Amino acid sequence: MISDHGGAPAAALIPVGELAELRRLQEEADIAEADHRKAEGGPVVTHDAFMADLEAGDARSAAS
Repeated sequence: MISDHGGAPAAALIPVGELAELRRLQEEADIAEADHRKAEGGPVVTHDAFMADLEAGDARSAAS
């Protein structure tokens, strides 16, 4: 764990294999979310707008 000047966690060192697994899991979660929204019949949005919305949700989750 690497902390910032205030002592709060800022980064973590993990094995490359675990990083690949985390990325794969995030992609699966993103696809599942897209499928869920599509099934709900919600509004059509561009890929960029959809990804921005997902990233904003991830940021909100990380902040809480």
